[in-house]
Amino acid sequence: MQFTAQAGSALQTKTVQVNNKSGGLMSWTASIGTMTGSGWLTINPTAGVNGGTVLVNVFPQRLTPGTYTASLIVDAGPQVGNQTLPISVTVTAASPRRFHLQLLPCRRRLFRLLSRWCCRAW
Repeated sequence: MQFTAQAGSALQTKTVQVNNKSGGLMSWTASIGTMTGSGWLTINPTAGVNGGTVLVNVFPQRLTPGTYTASLIVDAGPQVGNQTLPISVTVTAASPRRFHLQLLPCRRRLFRLLSRWCCRAW
């Protein structure tokens, strides 16, 4: 599972489906395995019965530019086993904010008294 985001950007969420294909009752747990960095990844829920959807939340605003990795482990016990899903997020530098300034001849009387020029920014 891969995420790409700019530094400082908002939360991103993807989903992982847990399926019980063999029938019967299947209890499972979900956890985060090894992770580079900290505080940038959460999962919910962390347990379920039979099928379900695990939300994988990445918080790029908590990271500096770089690549971060983790793993999601879904464990259904010794009879069913577990699955590990690698997760990576690549954070790029935020785009610089652009500011434009233009000097125009002033047409408003008040501004003309103070200066010959008015500024317009966008």
